Amino acid sequence: ALDLAGFLGDAVRIQEWKLFGLPSDNFSVDNALISTMARRWPLLIDPQGQANNWVKNMERSNKLVALRPTEGDYLKSLTQCIRYGVPVLLENVDEELDPVLDPLLQKQVFRESGMLSLTLGDSTVEYHENFRLYITTKMPRPHFRPETSVKVTLVNFAITPTGLLDQLLQKVVQFEERELEERKMKFVQQGAVNKAKLKAIEDEILKLLSSGTNLLEDEEVINTLDSSKKIADEIAAKQSEIESSQKICDKTRTKFVPVAVRAAALFFVISELANIDPMYSALI
Repeated sequence: ALDLAGFLGDAVRIQEWKLFGLPSDNFSVDNALISTMARRWPLLIDPQGQANNWVKNMERSNKLVALRPTEGDYLKSLTQCIRYGVPVLLENVDEELDPVLDPLLQKQVFRESGMLSLTLGDSTVEYHENFRLYITTKMPRPHFRPETSVKVTLVNFAITPTGLLDQLLQKVVQFEERELEERKMKFVQQGAVNKAKLKAIEDEILKLLSSGTNLLEDEEVINTLDSSKKIADEIAAKQSEIESSQKICDKTRTKFVPVAVRAAALFFVISELANIDPMYSALI
């Protein structure tokens, strides 16, 4: 089977996404890769709000602006974000998107007076290359029209049994063995930092190798390579220790798996009750 994360993903980046609240199951990771790498803006089917939470945490440092179509002046705020390259999260959309958004969804960007521009409504807006748009809906089974589906990248972020099991296990362990779960999260964060440092070292070495200088004669290059090797060895040793400790934590966590399995089964049973009678939808 094709391993999308192994083929297209960056291990350091994926680890950062998990720290930002992305569920750790493979299905969610694949969804995140598609959402961030697709040419069209992503429309995320997100009944449980997981994608919403992940996007907000991931883009918080970039001053993400969350908008809703029901807000009277959302187009004005959207225009400002397009102009200054601020990422936008358009939340809780219905099955029909505002036709005014069509030029933005289709990325109908053109050059005017040497600047990138976009027509939005009755006005022409300067388009910043760093602008990003995320769209989410809470509807569990939306029926988008074909003309809407071809303008966006539809991604189903609805919770999966594996993803829910992992999240429930984390909650149970937090309640029963708080210190253990905190230690595991610390290991995960430290592991992400170590992988980022290793990648930075690899990039630095590649930069030196491609500089065209004589590696045997340039003392600065020799010192940099020697220093990089020492740092890399230290990080590798730390990473090995972290992975060993994580295995111990994971072994302890397994005794709580039956509780998480029962809770996950209960969730999906309750979810399906709405198919029997709509009044059960209030339970979810």
